[in-house]
Amino acid sequence: MNEAFNLYIQINPSLLYSSSTNNELNEKLALLEEHEKLSASLAALTRHFAHVQLRLQQVVSAPTPEDREVKQSHSEKKKRILLLLLEFTC
Repeated sequence: MNEAFNLYIQINPSLLYSSSTNNELNEKLALLEEHEKLSASLAALTRHFAHVQLRLQQVVSAPTPEDREVKQSHSEKKKRILLLLLEFTC
């Protein structure tokens, strides 16, 4: 609340000298404090959303079981070709 008070007084220093605006000052300070809390909550929510979005991208781009089978069959083909080359060179 100190930060909000300092900010508000910097914006409107005449309030320091007016005794009739105590209620108004308290209301505005409460609104500033609530604004700070909401801003912090929004920042946290935005970070969480970014993490969820990244994870979804990772899940979507992850290889499927079919992709793994294709990769494995390519790997097996490579091994057979290398074995044939080895036999041919010996």
